[in-house]
Amino acid sequence: METGKFFFIIALVSAVAGIFSVVHYFQGVDAANAVLIESKSKLTQLKETLAVRQGEWAKIEAVAAKAQEATTKEAPLVQELDELKAKYRRVEGDFKYMVKSARSAVEKIRADGVGAEIPEVKLQNGKVLKSAKIKKIEPAQVAFIHADGFTIVQQDMLPDDLRERFDMGSASLADELEKAEVTIFTTKK
Repeated sequence: METGKFFFIIALVSAVAGIFSVVHYFQGVDAANAVLIESKSKLTQLKETLAVRQGEWAKIEAVAAKAQEATTKEAPLVQELDELKAKYRRVEGDFKYMVKSARSAVEKIRADGVGAEIPEVKLQNGKVLKSAKIKKIEPAQVAFIHADGFTIVQQDMLPDDLRERFDMGSASLADELEKAEVTIFTTKK
């Protein structure tokens, strides 16, 4: 009987070991199921995140394409801007040269006018200078020696033909060009 007890104990130990194995197996299955459920949840979240990232990437690619297109369109505009700047600098130089030339021409005309003899100068106030000779021309006045003595005449009292000839007064071309130069080139900056 001892052998029977022995087999019985071995069978009982085997049964208990088998039960523990089955319990351990089912615990492993439960743990694996829990991991599987958690993994499915994470997989769903990852799929959603992937979809969002793919949408964002598509937007980034669209913006990159637009940026490339803008760069392609911008290149000729930049070249045209550079050409316009070069033309502007030439025009600016030409304009400044014209102003300087006009001022030089006026100064030469005024210098050449000194010593000119005019038989009669009728001033705006009605006074007449007879046998007048120009002694000095300044931007705002002309000095005359005439039959009655010496007179300095302000530009607004001169006859129109002398004001125009010596580029004086409100119609002064050289002064207007200088004002235009200041206005144009200070507005630019």
